Amino acid sequence: MSRWIPVLVMLFFLSGAGAVHAWQELEPGLWMGEFHAPKPSAAGDAIITVLRIDPSQFTFHILMASEQGETLTLDRWADRYNL
Repeated sequence: MSRWIPVLVMLFFLSGAGAVHAWQELEPGLWMGEFHAPKPSAAGDAIITVLRIDPSQFTFHILMASEQGETLTLDRWADRYNL
């Protein structure tokens, strides 16, 4: 049963149950939803923000510091890879 918990949690989020705000389409293939966390948070408002992405609408690139051979600041990552 415990291996099904992540699946059930994702179905809960995707269904819109517990939603603070329903899914909002930001652009074609990209939606944002906000949901109440299943347990109260010790700090903050216990709201989880989720992005739902249609991978056929976007190009993904995996970038890793371990593959670059050097440590970069966030600004340098953005400059180097036009982010």
